[in-house]
Parts: sequence; structure tokens; C-alpha cells
Amino acid sequence: MSPCPWSCRAICGRIEAYISCLPPPFHLARPLLSRAASAEARTPARAPSFSVAWCATQPLPELINATTGKLESGQPSLLCKQSMFARWHYLVKRLPLLPQIQYQVIDHLSPYKLFLSDCTNNFAEWYCTLIVFIEYNKAA
Repeated sequence: MSPCPWSCRAICGRIEAYISCLPPPFHLARPLLSRAASAEARTPARAPSFSVAWCATQPLPELINATTGKLESGQPSLLCKQSMFARWHYLVKRLPLLPQIQYQVIDHLSPYKLFLSDCTNNFAEWYCTLIVFIEYNKAA
């Protein structure tokens, strides 16, 4: 499999600037991507009605109905916003609590409180807020 620089730039290049400020051990893992070349011709009449998603935490891939975005069993996919938010919420609850701080420092935390309240509204809004938050902290 030879690397495909266009795919890698499309995926990694867009987020590289945003995550470069993360502390170790977080880093950008660049996947080895290649173009999918197929000898058989495909008629562009209609897209498939399903998609397959692989996840490291699951033993088998998920078969997702492309119309509903749910599994064939009717359950939500691990890739849906609801599942991703639930996973994020689980991870945040496992973080250690902040130490007791003085009132002057609490005033400085108001942007963080706004950020966290935005996180609970909608995962997509949370992601956009995260990008703005990172850019804001870079400028500060």
C-alpha cells in the first residue's frame, strides 16, 4: 500500500494546527492511506443503502443503515453524535476534580464555565466551540 498524500492532507492537515498545542502523550497519528482502485466498473445510479464502520472497542464491524444512521437492530451507531457525546461525558467524569482555588482565580475561569455549558447542549456545537476555544487560547 503506497501512501496517498492528498488523502492524508485532507484528513490530518485540517486538524494539525488545532491539536499541536495538546500536551504529551497526545499527538496526531498519521494513518497510512491509499486510494481504492477497483477494476470493476460501478454505475453511479444509486448509493448503497448501508455502510460499514470499524471501531477498536468492538470485536465486529457495525453495519449501519445509511438512511436512518442506525444499526440494523435499530440501535444507534457508535459513530452517532449521541454515542460520541456519551463517551466524552464518561471520560470527563473520570477526570480528577479541580483543587480548591481562591476567588480571584474563579473569576478567570468564567470562559471555561461558558465552554463547559456549551458542551452539554449539542456535540456538534461543542466541537465547534472547542475549535474556537483552542484558537482563543493560542491568541492569549
